[in-house]
Amino acid sequence: HKTRYNVTYTSEELIDRASKAISELTIPSARLVSRRASLDITKKGIDGNVLYETAHKAEFDHRYIPDVLSYIQSKTKLTKDTICKIIKKADKFADILINPQFFMDATAAAINNVLNEMMVDGIKYEKIAGQVWEMTLFETEELEGYLNDTLAEVKNRDKTLYDYVLVDSNVERDFVKELDHREDVKFYFKLPFWFKIETPIGTYNPDWAIVFENDRRIYFVAETKGTTRFDELKLSEKQKIHCGKKHFEQFPEVCFAAPIKKLSDLKT
Repeated sequence: HKTRYNVTYTSEELIDRASKAISELTIPSARLVSRRASLDITKKGIDGNVLYETAHKAEFDHRYIPDVLSYIQSKTKLTKDTICKIIKKADKFADILINPQFFMDATAAAINNVLNEMMVDGIKYEKIAGQVWEMTLFETEELEGYLNDTLAEVKNRDKTLYDYVLVDSNVERDFVKELDHREDVKFYFKLPFWFKIETPIGTYNPDWAIVFENDRRIYFVAETKGTTRFDELKLSEKQKIHCGKKHFEQFPEVCFAAPIKKLSDLKT
């Protein structure tokens, strides 16, 4: 089944968390930087080298401050009233005069980071009635477009869809070997690029669908990484995996596991 998501958070919580993030920002003074460089133009291309650099503190007329609230609103889609409350609670209005452009960009980025965190934390998925992924989309024509990419050959061809599996790392190549040789793995395939879960920070494409069968049948969707430690992942990876877990909560027959490196990392 396909799903859609909704997120829940309060303006009060957003103001509290965003103001805390902004209060921790350091706004540097604006500077004018002048560089002199040499360029070497050859048949191989252009090569540049900086000869010297000077920097001076920029002086500007405080009577001409940009429209801070409108600029941040264009970057965050929040109301001006909410933005004003955030900056006021952070006690950062004076920092606007230090470096207006840096302040606006840094404040907008901090607010968006908090928004992403809150949306991911409060995300809920639901199935869309009547919308499912068509198995006809898994036809072999898709793989033919990847013949120049890295492929792992499959030995036990009754366990997956193709004779080769597209991999993008040695971790995935080793994982295919495990899947191929394990007797308790009845079926598996690499999820295609178009199998995407919508999240507030972009789409998420899990790696694998796996079916185990011993005394009982277990369905897994798994994400392989170079580490099994969640804290070592990038923030965006953590957030998308969190959304993946929330998505698959709508499908109690499917176990979602991430991050893993080896098949033994799955709790069967």
